Amino acid sequence: MSITIKRDTGAVGAAGKLHFLVNGQTAGSIGNKETITLKLTGKTAQFAIREDKKSTIEVQNGDHIIIQPNKLYFSIYIISLLAIIALAFLTFAPIVETVIAGIALTVFLVSNFLLPRYHLSKDTKNSG
Repeated sequence: MSITIKRDTGAVGAAGKLHFLVNGQTAGSIGNKETITLKLTGKTAQFAIREDKKSTIEVQNGDHIIIQPNKLYFSIYIISLLAIIALAFLTFAPIVETVIAGIALTVFLVSNFLLPRYHLSKDTKNSG
């Protein structure tokens, strides 16, 4: 059994490799814009990103998996970060600053725990 994995995450983590798990065990890593073939045993397997175990997908022989950033997660991350940075440069009443900081931090933490950072999908045009 083998699967093909393609990472297309753009600038998100482009400098580093993503490590992946197969059935809970570290099975390798992949760089941005890289495509690799991975041999597996069994009819199906669970494929996941080690740095983000919420990003998981069941794979079978011949599947072509595409790793992409979760746009919702990274949008929330950037907006929350910009809100915190804006507080350093803008002057509001202290209560308003506290509310903005609290909301931004809460939204960021909730999204970090609930949303996967990466979207794993099967390329149906190429999957077997």
